[in-house]
Amino acid sequence: MHYLDATGAVRPRPCAFEAMQSGIASLWGDPHHDHAYGRQARRGLDAARETIAGVVGARRDDVIVTSSLTQALNTVVGAASAARRRRFGSRILVQESARTSALHAAYYFGDAQTVPVDSAGIIDAGALAQRFAAGTSSLFLGEHANVESGAIQDLPAVFAACDAVGVPSVIDASVTAGRLEIPSGWDALVLDAGEWGAGFRLGFVVARPSTRLRPVWPPDAEAWFPGGISAPLAFTAAVALEHAVAERAAEQARIFALSAILRAELESVEGVCVVGPPEPSRRMAHIVSVALQGADGEAVARELGKAGYAVGTGSACTSSTIEPNHVLRAMGVAFDGHLRFTLDHQSVESDVVGFGPVLDGVLRSI
Repeated sequence: MHYLDATGAVRPRPCAFEAMQSGIASLWGDPHHDHAYGRQARRGLDAARETIAGVVGARRDDVIVTSSLTQALNTVVGAASAARRRRFGSRILVQESARTSALHAAYYFGDAQTVPVDSAGIIDAGALAQRFAAGTSSLFLGEHANVESGAIQDLPAVFAACDAVGVPSVIDASVTAGRLEIPSGWDALVLDAGEWGAGFRLGFVVARPSTRLRPVWPPDAEAWFPGGISAPLAFTAAVALEHAVAERAAEQARIFALSAILRAELESVEGVCVVGPPEPSRRMAHIVSVALQGADGEAVARELGKAGYAVGTGSACTSSTIEPNHVLRAMGVAFDGHLRFTLDHQSVESDVVGFGPVLDGVLRSI
């Protein structure tokens, strides 16, 4: 099977297997307990937070561990909006092409208003400034790169617009952590260990000390991760991130070469339109998305699965309350179906060479 659906589920790095085995063997104690085993687990958890903080340019105490990316988004959006609601109201500005779980958080915890993106999926900083001018906002929720189109956002322009009015920026950096340097200037980040090869989903919030947060759940000994978080999982995630960062230059160059082959294969197929920024410098190497004309993405994905290709379709983290493919609609793309291909550190040429005729055959058959 050719694996082309690594969104949030990058195959585990070899170091992750070793780290998990080591973590389970030595960090199984309860980090809340003041004995040798508990203190060892606490040291492992703190070391993991230190590593995550170091990668994004923060402090250990700025890092909050959560059970998933969705929980990380809910945690930071809920806590930040609760801390600012009395003074700044409940209006939350959110990027129109943000992942569905981010949109859900914005609509659930506040009065959400979307900020448009252009045809390449890049947020319009001018439109963001206009939204700010139209009324008081409690926070802005955006992203470093889009999980569907691969579009890399102009974060310095976004940060400048936020700073001009004193509105904190919460940035979903799950797609870029371990793959790109994250520009400074953010007030809070959300990350996902599943994106850098830990082998499981684990969410992280990184919030600057100046970003006021107020928990929106009952008090707990661990204010930011009630009930506690597995030290072995956090340790494994941190080790995998370290390796992803150490290997990213060579890895991203190799993946760019593979994605160029894949894009050429896709562009040769009638009824298929590759979406997102055309310039390589403005898009993520590992994501290639296409709009389909006259074909349903789910049906095509099923047939590709039978042909030995695992691919993604629809919008990541979709649900019944926000329509699938809202990212393409935000970009103004006309489509009948959508496919998303994502590569990872184990992808090879045989995964992409010759894919065009396979897709063409599937489209003709349905």
